[in-house]
Amino acid sequence: VYTSTGSIKQVSLFTQQNLRFGDFGGVNLGVNVTRVTGAIRNPVFINAAQAARADKQNFTLPSYQASAYVKPTANSTLYFTWDRSEALNTGVFGSFLVWGANNQLNELAFHSVSTLYEAGAKADLIPNKLFASVSAFRQSRDTTPDTNGTYLKAVNTYIGPAGFSPFGCFADGVTVWGDSNRLIGRTGGRYGVPGVPKYSANGFIDYRLKNGLGAELAVWYTGKFFTNLSQSVTVPAGYQANLTLFY
Repeated sequence: VYTSTGSIKQVSLFTQQNLRFGDFGGVNLGVNVTRVTGAIRNPVFINAAQAARADKQNFTLPSYQASAYVKPTANSTLYFTWDRSEALNTGVFGSFLVWGANNQLNELAFHSVSTLYEAGAKADLIPNKLFASVSAFRQSRDTTPDTNGTYLKAVNTYIGPAGFSPFGCFADGVTVWGDSNRLIGRTGGRYGVPGVPKYSANGFIDYRLKNGLGAELAVWYTGKFFTNLSQSVTVPAGYQANLTLFY
């Protein structure tokens, strides 16, 4: 194992076209192309023939977005959005490059794919007094190129049974993390993602007097969730409320 120093340079070109069909609806199209140059080398070595390592590569990361909407009434909107993006995702324990196989950059870290499908509705239920929206989405995303592949639908597609124990620690002050899975002994497979609640909802009420004095109450609710893959520690459902006074 050797040290490394690296650099990342990015140049992006983005364009978006908004097509409107009167007051009935429209289509928004967006394209982004990012050119990434990654370089890594070992600045500290004793034997140049054995430890002098370096790599530099260029990557092109395209992203596409399309959104269509219709307005059944003047105060309501229905929409659907599709997005596919490739992004830089070095991850690990920070935003820096690491060595991959054959003393080269890991190409997977430069092509983290995210795909999003979203549909929703927005309406001014009481004009200038009550606005509401509802949406649903399905998104899949690559995490960093490690042993624990994850989707944002809150399921680990596959967990490797060896190496660092991927199941976290028990709240007993004794169980260790790096046990090579001998202590827990779980098989590889599909497991839920810890730290992601199944249900989440938020909303706010805003009221302003004619003299400019007003208040807003915002509430955010999250369902219970597990803190680790072993599901040995559970965070119960909870909420957060923020009250704001303004003038």
